[in-house]
Amino acid sequence: MACASLRASGDAAPPAPYERFSLTFVKGPLGIKLETSERPRVEAVTNDSEHHASLRRGDEVVGIGSTSFFESDDDVAKGGDGVFSTDDCYELLADAVEREAFPLTLHFRRRRQAEHL
Repeated sequence: MACASLRASGDAAPPAPYERFSLTFVKGPLGIKLETSERPRVEAVTNDSEHHASLRRGDEVVGIGSTSFFESDDDVAKGGDGVFSTDDCYELLADAVEREAFPLTLHFRRRRQAEHL
């Protein structure tokens, strides 16, 4: 009995499969090309993007400014599907850039790397 309770109390919950991060762009161009899949994932980042070093292929846009693409914040970290399509994301980004709504904060999620022990 004691072994089972020690084990249960020592087990930490596994980390969520995705980590979240935000980047603020102070000027355009954003320099981000998104995949044309169902989810707005980064396909490429141009060298002139101010966040070239911070973004990776596969990072997924999960929100722009105060607009979240998910019904629940828990869905973002757990890998749930957003309610906005890639086309919706493009429209919101294009509108923000056209209006010169800088600084512009984009919210992303990235799949966590498996930790090696």
